Amino acid sequence: MQKYIEREHNKEYDDSIKSKIEINNELNNCLINISICFKNGNPIRLLSQLNVLNNITTDHFFEPNYLYLSNEIPTILMQIAFDKHKRFSIKCVLTAMSIIENLTFDEIYGHFPFFNELDIMTSACLSLLSENPDIKIYSLKILINCAWIDNSNIQLILNTFPLEELLNILTNDSFPEQVERRIKYYTASLLYVLSMAQIKSFIPCFYAAADYILNLKIPQTDLFILWIVLNCVDSDPDTLNQFLSNPELMNLLQYCIEINQNYSRLKPAVLIIEKIFEKYPETSQNFDISPLLKFLYSSNNIFNNSVENENYVRKENCFENDDEFVDSVFKIFQNVAKIQFYPFFCDFSFLSICFQFFSVKCFAIKCSIAMFFCILLENSDISQIHLLIHAHITQMIMEMIEAENEIYTMILALVKLFECANIYDNETFNLFFSEFSTDTIDSINIFEFKDDNLHLFIDKLKLQFNEIVKGKNIE
Repeated sequence: MQKYIEREHNKEYDDSIKSKIEINNELNNCLINISICFKNGNPIRLLSQLNVLNNITTDHFFEPNYLYLSNEIPTILMQIAFDKHKRFSIKCVLTAMSIIENLTFDEIYGHFPFFNELDIMTSACLSLLSENPDIKIYSLKILINCAWIDNSNIQLILNTFPLEELLNILTNDSFPEQVERRIKYYTASLLYVLSMAQIKSFIPCFYAAADYILNLKIPQTDLFILWIVLNCVDSDPDTLNQFLSNPELMNLLQYCIEINQNYSRLKPAVLIIEKIFEKYPETSQNFDISPLLKFLYSSNNIFNNSVENENYVRKENCFENDDEFVDSVFKIFQNVAKIQFYPFFCDFSFLSICFQFFSVKCFAIKCSIAMFFCILLENSDISQIHLLIHAHITQMIMEMIEAENEIYTMILALVKLFECANIYDNETFNLFFSEFSTDTIDSINIFEFKDDNLHLFIDKLKLQFNEIVKGKNIE
């Protein structure tokens, strides 16, 4: 059986190599023919060879080496695609644009520099003014590719084609409905990518774009709206006020939390909500965050493939590997727990999942989870405290103190845990005591802290510890 598997694997590998060799040979011949047909002025043969090249560059086996593209071919493609003198048929123009889109889609193979030297971005920007809808769409796709490759390209695009003109494309309805929806979809996608530059002076335009796209109700554009909003807030936190006053946007955030099977939408929604709660904690009462609990419960089985076709959001992050996302989730829980107490916060399965994240995540996330547990502890009754101890809150606190992080909060949490120690059952007490470390407490340099209350709480903690040791006859 193993030999059969190996043979099939080798066969697939050989077929792959063979396909790549065949494609490379076909590519060489095609490039030669395009050059000849272009120089000889043979439009029918030229279109035929452009179609061949378009098919090759779209093929999933296509991994071109930049050596296959001399400077001559990009120049020819640019002259056909951006045909100022109307020498070529519209089919040739659109096919050449499609090829350029394929070749600029990813920076890995080094084709963008060829086109960049030929001022691809200026040409694509000017083509946005075309009355042909297909030329508009290809121009948008090419600009999206250019903007993804390098942030400096975003600034160049913004300098060449005013944002107001992109907004005009969004508001224009001069083409049939289905065509208009495609144009507006890619315009929204380009606006999202451009917003990544986070230039403060452009925020009013981007906000207007997000608001208008929201009202268009075009499928899948909600993803672009969320990222535009997030980029605006990152560049100027004061814009949160504008978004809070937009009920449609608030509904979209709640929708993304509730329908959380789409990670690419859920992540920006969570990041935005975390920023809202941080600045305006009272707004947490306006959101139902219970779906995030279900999300955590099912996190081991979902989000391994997060990229959708044609949405140009190239973020293949698995939830479990996305520290920024996990950190924001627990910061949301922190802010919510300060205002209202959800029963599921002290569900042991939920707390166990939290500890699993604490055990494997980076220090920033450990801090967020430990702080969340301490906030829960403040409002917990004895049964809930038992659950927190069995979810290893003591271990979390000790790690935070050892790292000299949030010392004051951690000491207060320990004081509360010790105040209830006499009524713990044996199993709970033994676990609590096994995770507590006097050495860690003794290592705190109280002279580094100016707060006298901290000194008092540490003294109280040591006194509580000594009384428990004495009362329980612990050596």
